[in-house]
Formats: sequence, C-alpha cells, structure tokens
Amino acid sequence: MKIVFLVLLGAVSASTLVFGQSISCAHDSGSLVIDGADYYFTDSLGERRTPNFKMEACNNYMEIDADMCYLEPHKDFAVQIEGKWGCMDMFGTETLPIIYDQIVKDEWSDRVFVKKNKQWFEIKYKPSKGDVKYKEIKLDCDYVSNTDLGCIVIIKGDKAYFSKKMGDASESYDDEYYGNYHAIKNGCKYGIMTISGRVISPAIYDYVNVMESTIAVYQGDKCGLFNTATGLVSQIKYDEIGWLERNGLVAYMLDGKEGLLSMDGKEITQAIYQKIYVDEETLMKVQRNGKWGFINRQGKEVVEATYEAVTGFMNGLGGAKLNGKWGFINDKNEVVIDFQFDTVNMGYYFRKSNKARARLGDECFYINRKGERLEDIPCK
Repeated sequence: MKIVFLVLLGAVSASTLVFGQSISCAHDSGSLVIDGADYYFTDSLGERRTPNFKMEACNNYMEIDADMCYLEPHKDFAVQIEGKWGCMDMFGTETLPIIYDQIVKDEWSDRVFVKKNKQWFEIKYKPSKGDVKYKEIKLDCDYVSNTDLGCIVIIKGDKAYFSKKMGDASESYDDEYYGNYHAIKNGCKYGIMTISGRVISPAIYDYVNVMESTIAVYQGDKCGLFNTATGLVSQIKYDEIGWLERNGLVAYMLDGKEGLLSMDGKEITQAIYQKIYVDEETLMKVQRNGKWGFINRQGKEVVEATYEAVTGFMNGLGGAKLNGKWGFINDKNEVVIDFQFDTVNMGYYFRKSNKARARLGDECFYINRKGERLEDIPCK
C-alpha cells in the first residue's frame, strides 16, 4: 500500500480515507474527498473548492492518511488535471500552471522539476494567492528523480548527479548515507543507482524494492532478484524476495511457499517450505508441513523436517524438540543429547564456549556438548 503525502506537516487523526469518503483537514475546516480515482477539496459546508484532480500517475492503488491532511494556507502540492501536471493549493488556486507532461516535487525541499516537450526544467517560483510568477530553468539531463537520500538526482546517461539546491549538481554524495543502492524513478518506471552516482539499471521496472542486502525488481505483481554485480535479473515470477542475503543465498516466496535462491538467480530449492531461515551457519532451519528440519547450502534436506521445533545450527549441533522435549542432534540427524529438557537456548555462550542454557522443571543450568550439567543459573 502506498501512502500519498499531501504535505509534510501536522496530524489530525489515525483514520484513513477510502473510496467515497472524506477526511477533515485541520486548516480552515476543509475536507479532502476521494471520487473514484480522483480527489477534490471542499469547504466546511461541503461546497467544492477545487476541480477533480489526481496526485499520482501510473494507476497505483493508494491510501491517504488523515495524519497527512494538515494544510497551511497556500501550501501547494502536485496535481494532474486532464493529463497535465502543475501545482495547486486546497483552495483550488493554481500555484504553478497545470501545463506540464511530468512533474517531480521534492518532498525534502519543495523544489519542483517539470518536463515539457521532452525537455526538463527546474521551476523557480513561490506559491502565492496572486498572479503566478515562475521561471523555467533549463536542465541538460534525461530525467529527474526523487530519492531517499534527502536530495534530488539528475540523471544523464549512466550517471546520477546529486542536487540539494538550485543550480547545484555534484558527482558525489557528500552527506551521511545508508546503503550502497537506491531506487530512481522516471515517470511510472523505476531503476537503480549506486551511492557513487552510477546508474546500474535504467528505469524499466514497475517498482524496485531496495532492501538490506537484496534488491527485488517488479513487473506487475511479480518480482525477480537483481544481481548488483552483473546487472542481471532472475526470472520475474516470484511473489516476494527475501530482504536478507547470507553467503550468496536468499529466500523467495512463490504461491505461498518459500524456496532458496542464489544471488545469480539459480533456484537452490523449489518452493516447498513454509519458512526458511537464511543464516551464516552450515545448516539452515526450515519448516515443511508444520514440522522443522535443516537444509544445507546446496538445498539438500540433511535433517528431515520431522521435529516440532528447532534452534539454529551452531558449532555442529542443533537443538530439536520431539514429543514436547528438547535435545540436540548433529548434521547427520543423530541424537547427541537425549530429548529431556523443557527448553534450551544455544545463543552466544554456545558459539563462544559450547555451553547451552537448559531448563528442567523449575531448575535452569548450563550444559556442555555431551549434555552434562554445569553450573546452575537463574531461570528467566
């Protein structure tokens, strides 16, 4: 679901606007009404203030959160009317003529960029109630995009230039940042750029989701895994791509089940699992048909999914629960410590010194790799 940000100030309530309903906006007792795929503002008596307008192209399904419906006098926002773009305030005043083919309004600085007759411009203007005064400043670029970096990027060829103020376009990003990869957008299509300003994918996808260590690219409601090293994409057939990559592997979801995918797009397992935990250990825990087991990095189920629950696999052992009791198994599914404990916890101490926490009734203690009881500890 996509939230449309009318403005960036204030809050009213936690309600959400749905089709055929309206929400009250804090300033001047006005309301925002949704009418099919369009919107309009009314005054406190319900009289229409504005013509119908759109706030997003591409037919994206949207919600409007009432928290974002606080409008200052003459605060304007980008609108589309009869296929053209410009800016308008909640009173229906055009603060920028609605004559452009495309518009990008920077949510960080309120800078406005427009496209007209295949040429991009930055607009120098100040929203006002009087005559609209503005100036088009011509840009030498292919397109302009918002980013999550707190600045606009200006795209030309395979290069992205970072711009924080009018007339400024730097080849390098000189602020604190998170992540090496970021989505860029041209009209209704998305691409990918690096923090060094290199465009590694043109804007050809319906959506791009840059996650912690993976990138999913979408065509319609299906996605594929983008390989940042090669620029190649797996088959675009999955419902979801996992956000976490470990040792070149990532989970995917297809038809409600999960499988394992390598970063070069090769399917390591079919989508047969309810859950796969991708981690850095030798074996990864999986759930199939309500039971738990372990697979290796080649996708082989080396410990069949027959257990009620399992811990992660660590230092050659994994905790497993059978018939309500916990014990420990090795990577050959051999029982190393009998199923006798109420709970077990491997965690940091097992990784460091091969000691696991165990509980039996009201007693809690450490055990070693042989299951021998060590010192008692408080039960938590």
